Amino acid sequence: MRINVFLFLSSMLLCHVGFGQDAPSAVSDSQSLAALHQIGRGLPWSRIGSPPSQQALASRAEQWRQESAAYNKAFSLLKQSWTGEAVDNPSDLRFRVRQYEDFIRTVTDAGGYGNLVLADSARRLSLGMISRYAVTHPSDYATIEDLLADVRIRLLDCPATSDMIADELGLAPPSGSWRLSERKEELTLIFGNYGSSFRSAGGSALLGLLSPSKMMGKRDVSALLYRFVEDEMTARCILPALVEFLKRGGSLANVLESFNTMMEDQGTRFAFPPLGERRIFGDNIQALVNLVRKWNGKAMPFGALVGE
Repeated sequence: MRINVFLFLSSMLLCHVGFGQDAPSAVSDSQSLAALHQIGRGLPWSRIGSPPSQQALASRAEQWRQESAAYNKAFSLLKQSWTGEAVDNPSDLRFRVRQYEDFIRTVTDAGGYGNLVLADSARRLSLGMISRYAVTHPSDYATIEDLLADVRIRLLDCPATSDMIADELGLAPPSGSWRLSERKEELTLIFGNYGSSFRSAGGSALLGLLSPSKMMGKRDVSALLYRFVEDEMTARCILPALVEFLKRGGSLANVLESFNTMMEDQGTRFAFPPLGERRIFGDNIQALVNLVRKWNGKAMPFGALVGE
């Protein structure tokens, strides 16, 4: 069974197809980028948990007011930092991607459900920039490869995710530690414990129901993990496979005709264990190319990338 990349990427990039240009922000882009840089460089950052239930103790409700205020500030900075301008200079692109990845490191180190929602949003901005550059500058595959090396924190497997699963669901890993990026059965266990399934979460994504604001309005662990799987597939399978294809002399003009043949000897190198999938195919790459080209060379809008 082939990876349904159109399902994943359409929900990841285009679930809000009505978005055009995002509204102008009140804070300048440079100020927002500077603030993100400070967070990424180790500005003290606190844990942000999940929204409490109506039955939660008053002390937790007060704590949540402080946490949600910190979340709203950080999410606003992410949105304001997204200029809507295409970045075509490799040095500028590398700087921007590293800013988002440094931000991810800071918030995942602090931990908690809310910080992981922030990390997912930042990762989507990072991957959006890399994907656009890969499609619009295919001859510069070396830069793309270097940028992917900066995407170091695997959100499915980072300690913050393991802690979140324990805190929110009370689940312990079946074999000492969670290895969600390698074991499909572990994801199935978590989704089932939450009363959900990967299929139902995917349907919600296509309907635009897995936005950060919805996840912060009401805790939804399965939605967050589903988004992590989308991120992981793009960062660890689709984009690396595209880089290898380009390194071998492949052309985006005939992906469907040539990718499978040129990449046949790669076997399971680009497998995606969370879904039990064994390889990437040409139609997976073509779907990414089509989605990036939808914006005619422009940067993808914040709302389309983050799903907000």
